[in-house]
Amino acid sequence: PVSYLYYNTLWVTKHALKNYLDDEGKPNFSIDYKTRKKSREYLETVSEERKEENVDFYHIFEANEKIEEFFSKNSKGKFYSHLADTDGKNVKFIWYDVTAEIEENKVAPIDIFTRLNIGKISLTNAELIKALFLSKDYMPQNDDVVKELQLRIAQDWDRMEKTLQHDDFWFFVYGNSKHEYVTRIEFLFDLIHENQHKNDEEERRTFNEYYRSFESDKSAKTTRAETEWKKVTKHFNLLENWYEDRILYHLVGFNTSVGKSILEIMKWHENSSSNTDFRKRLLKEAQSGIDWKNLSYDDGQKTRTALLLSNVLSMLLNKKSAERFPFNYYHTQTWDIEHISPQTEQDIAGKDRNNWILTNISYFTGVKYANDEKEFIAEAKARIPKSDVEKAFTEDLILLLESKQAEQERVLRLNEIREKLEHHFNDGGLTDKNDISNLVLLDSGTNRMYKNAFFPVKRKWIIERERDGVFIPPCTKNVFMKAYSDNFSNLATWTQADADSYGKELERLSGIEIEEILCDE
Repeated sequence: PVSYLYYNTLWVTKHALKNYLDDEGKPNFSIDYKTRKKSREYLETVSEERKEENVDFYHIFEANEKIEEFFSKNSKGKFYSHLADTDGKNVKFIWYDVTAEIEENKVAPIDIFTRLNIGKISLTNAELIKALFLSKDYMPQNDDVVKELQLRIAQDWDRMEKTLQHDDFWFFVYGNSKHEYVTRIEFLFDLIHENQHKNDEEERRTFNEYYRSFESDKSAKTTRAETEWKKVTKHFNLLENWYEDRILYHLVGFNTSVGKSILEIMKWHENSSSNTDFRKRLLKEAQSGIDWKNLSYDDGQKTRTALLLSNVLSMLLNKKSAERFPFNYYHTQTWDIEHISPQTEQDIAGKDRNNWILTNISYFTGVKYANDEKEFIAEAKARIPKSDVEKAFTEDLILLLESKQAEQERVLRLNEIREKLEHHFNDGGLTDKNDISNLVLLDSGTNRMYKNAFFPVKRKWIIERERDGVFIPPCTKNVFMKAYSDNFSNLATWTQADADSYGKELERLSGIEIEEILCDE
């Protein structure tokens, strides 16, 4: 794999210097590969449009970009003169002829390759494993069969690696695991060998296990690559099938998101008597350990897990929709447990104070804040509402924003306005604002800006954020649309009755049986 990249990089560099080579009548050369038929064509016409077709094209394109960047800052003529030095002092190639060592000492090429690369840029497990699978040493002694098998493995490899690069698939299978992979396909081989990267594991454990396996049975050596590759495709196909199944996607994705490994889930699958039994096990594991009736803001991770599950199940139970919960967003963004009705009794301090003022001005005037406070204030002043009550609130908030008063005086004035707004929005009537019936999941980008905002203010901006393409979890959106409430007469207030209705829905979701999920499948 490394020599493949070296040769291609050399070819791209040569191509950039083509005019100089032609002018001096220097011989040209081309590259062709038995298992990479399209690479030669792509090398001739490197294009960004095709770089995602496979991993090789991607790396060729990246190498070409770096070379073009280099020559945009350095003279091609000087570089070519340096390379073409007739004294042979500027460029040297080190060539190892290992033919005799292989034939006389019966040494495997992979051993020599590994030894020669010690001290250089280390190869990943995946690169070494790929070299094993494509080596003729572990294939039938028939050139036509070898060629066909190498091509199949190479094509399968590209397809799997490309699929694993898609974050929606990757985070569905990998969840919240912390190990960082240089190439994600390495995870697949770790999975087969049950390597979960504990601290005491050897660095090359997975490759070493494969190598020992390939060498262990001399009588089956020529079928080893094909036999082992079938195991790889079997594992990957199982994951793909789960991903394509909407029910399994949500149940598996939730379990991996809360710390269950895909290896553990595969064992559940092996021990299940049917697909229904497997799905039942997934749902049972997801619901276990959550005491929904007694959860509060102070329970932290337990509450977050319960809110995540309610959103996943809510989306899954919407059988008329093809929409899926985006686990990649859940893992790549920061999420907060947010109060629906704010904890207004708490002081608003620091940056939150300014955000609170800006948010309320924005609510009353309809002006979006875009990081330029002076421009925002000017536009807000031009769009002050006509209603006496809303006009008074807007003017008071703008005065507070522009105020040069001492800090203590500004805080007192802010608290006065906040109390009036609380009364205006009829907020503050909840029995327990920390109960789960007053909590939702919200991305930190939305929450940090609108933290401590009153219900209608937050409702307006959640609608705006979704319109701008931000993912709002379904239960969060339903809460602010009052979809769980019995009374729709007042969309500007979150009441105890609204909280009770939302709490009942959370409790209902906590007791969902697999039959209800499967009933219309």
